[in-house]
Amino acid sequence: MFKSVYIVKKLNAPDTDEIHELVMHIKYMCESKGIGFLDDDLNLSHETLIISLGGDGTMMYSMKLAALNKCLCIGVNLGNLGFLTPFDKDFIYSKKFTKLLSDTSDKRIEKRYMIDFDNKSVINEFVLASTSSRDMIQYEIYVDNVLMGSHTTSAFVLSTASGSTAYALNCGGSILSPDERIMQILNVNPASLGTRPIMLGHNKHIKVAVTNIRGNGLLDLRADGVSVEINDQRVFEFSMSNESVDVLLPLDYNFFNNLSDKLSWNKHFV
Repeated sequence: MFKSVYIVKKLNAPDTDEIHELVMHIKYMCESKGIGFLDDDLNLSHETLIISLGGDGTMMYSMKLAALNKCLCIGVNLGNLGFLTPFDKDFIYSKKFTKLLSDTSDKRIEKRYMIDFDNKSVINEFVLASTSSRDMIQYEIYVDNVLMGSHTTSAFVLSTASGSTAYALNCGGSILSPDERIMQILNVNPASLGTRPIMLGHNKHIKVAVTNIRGNGLLDLRADGVSVEINDQRVFEFSMSNESVDVLLPLDYNFFNNLSDKLSWNKHFV
């Protein structure tokens, strides 16, 4: 049984009646079972359940909180696609949620793995590019200190398995089972047809040395969409994080069924 519950509401959006009703119902359920309801994230512990109400952006923020505090995270989808949020809002009003709060014996937990750069960790991806979308960058990439090649591209993307259904999906990357501890290297609009997505194991060390920025743009590094201060840095080293996130899933959850539903694989258009 959890000792406390903390809710992360949809980021950068005003509260709606739908969200307010969900929060009030969760608060009522916690009070009826003697579970603490936290108003802020200052007292999170390994016995806290973090409930994310929103889309994948809200879930990523919740997962980082969960990783930092070694607690469990659950995602309720109030957005559109919601690859990271397997529960719908009806779950909160169901007997399954009521049971979950008091009896966790039937819970299903999977790990989600992150990638590190300096003191930054990402759930989805790092993106290295020029601040000018028209300009390309040229870089050399080393894997375990062995030169793997030189590439010219609009952006270098390093994705986790969870991130394979995010920006990496738009870049033509492979879809990976999100519980795998692997990394995927991708390039946006590469200058060569020989530049292809590459997957690497969790024990690999990646170094990217930017050798040229075409045009007048500056170098920009983004971690899950948030700009990272890099000053004049041109060499970047990445590796799989030693930390992971525990996420709670429905017992009958199947990632590939979820894909089929989200990407309309079973719909006939002709």
